[in-house]
Amino acid sequence: MQDFATLETDRLLLRPPKPQDAAAIAEALGDWEVTRWLGRAPWPYGLSDAEEFIARNKDNAGHVWMIEAQGAVVGMCACKGELGYWIARHAWGHGLVTEAARAVIDRYFADPTVDVMPSGHAPQNARSGRVLAKLGFRYTRDELRPSASHGKDIVIRAMELTRAEWAAHRTRLLPHLETDRLLLRPMTAADAPRVAEIGGHPDVARMIFRATVPWPVDVVERFLHDWRWRGSLGFRLGVCRKDTGALIGTIGAGQPDYGHVKGQPDIFYFFDLAEGGQGFASEALQAFADAVFQRFAPASLGADVFDDNPASMRVLSKAGFVKTGEGVGTSAARVEPASVSVYRLANPNLKATT
Repeated sequence: MQDFATLETDRLLLRPPKPQDAAAIAEALGDWEVTRWLGRAPWPYGLSDAEEFIARNKDNAGHVWMIEAQGAVVGMCACKGELGYWIARHAWGHGLVTEAARAVIDRYFADPTVDVMPSGHAPQNARSGRVLAKLGFRYTRDELRPSASHGKDIVIRAMELTRAEWAAHRTRLLPHLETDRLLLRPMTAADAPRVAEIGGHPDVARMIFRATVPWPVDVVERFLHDWRWRGSLGFRLGVCRKDTGALIGTIGAGQPDYGHVKGQPDIFYFFDLAEGGQGFASEALQAFADAVFQRFAPASLGADVFDDNPASMRVLSKAGFVKTGEGVGTSAARVEPASVSVYRLANPNLKATT
């Protein structure tokens, strides 16, 4: 039976605390902006406190984990009774605690006897509130809880996540997304012939940037390898019909510093023309944009569309993208550059918390 002592995610290793972690823990929790939000951590926090924490949790493998990123301890996550976590200040803003918490929640609900995971945050800790909301937690009540760092009881906004809500939430997480009619998944070289068929159609190729007519399968294989899922922006997923399993298109997000706006990844997609008129592109784009916002939290997403592609403009507009400018784009399937319209979609999650 799996003991869950270690968990792995795209970027992280979660494993039991070790004596040699004490210095990293003390350094991270020696920062008031980290420790002030924790219930059991004292203040000031020193090396002896870290050593006591490690000793106290020596028998809690599978319930308490240190978070390692690139071999360095950057935080802690636990599910002893409720979800708790902290992340060192230098690692803020990279989605690491959300990534770690997802693995811990999966471990928690692997126990068939539990149906609800509690958690909570101080009202002033909006950062943690956003993390929990992103994970699917819902508010239940405000309550007083003891705080070792403050030396008194403080108000905590209690939250909970049900098994059913987590199961539904998991279908909306990258790299495997599910909508009413579609499955979005990573692609392999085995998908290259179908991608070449769809993207190499003359009326599709001229609307995208890299496809040629025809689009050789060996070239597409390299294309798919370059854009494979690696847990970070700069990837494409295949879009498949649920009813048949057939691959009908692809959708992806670029790296954040290669679009029109620094820090704003661009979205791109193309679909089999034979599947047109059924709303598949809109359905896939909505789910994909929501998932990218949830996973990577960019301030906005961008998109370029050739001006002679009104169908794609309608898809973008339906998903909430707004035209912000005009420019010129090139396509390997076009003889000359052509005019494009530039679109932007603001992150609704960030907007809701400002």
